[in-house]
Amino acid sequence: MSTYKCPMSCEGDKTYPEPGSCPIYGMHLNRVIAMGTGTDVAMESSSITLVKGDLMGISKSRVLSTKVMTNIKQNLFFAFVYNGIGIPIAALGLLNPMFAGLAMSVSSVSVLVNALRLKGISFEKN
Repeated sequence: MSTYKCPMSCEGDKTYPEPGSCPIYGMHLNRVIAMGTGTDVAMESSSITLVKGDLMGISKSRVLSTKVMTNIKQNLFFAFVYNGIGIPIAALGLLNPMFAGLAMSVSSVSVLVNALRLKGISFEKN
């Protein structure tokens, strides 16, 4: 068996000789997608398990994962900017603790609101 990492994915409800192997090409795959209607072994060894037997879930999972990663990066950026500005000001004693608490609350709410934007994701192709 080759150790070449193939940039493709293999979908199905069958089990293969080892997790991540594709018998058609004899390569090790980066992503294995199992159907929820398949065997338990296939679902355990897969990267993604689709609950329904619908193949459109593959494209939906890709769109969702891209949007979630973008959201995580935005939240991390805003948290680092907030802490990069707020901590030095508070360490110098120039920030009233009440305002620091208010700023921390606003920061937490902004992260929450940014994450809630994911509820409105459209999976349709533009």
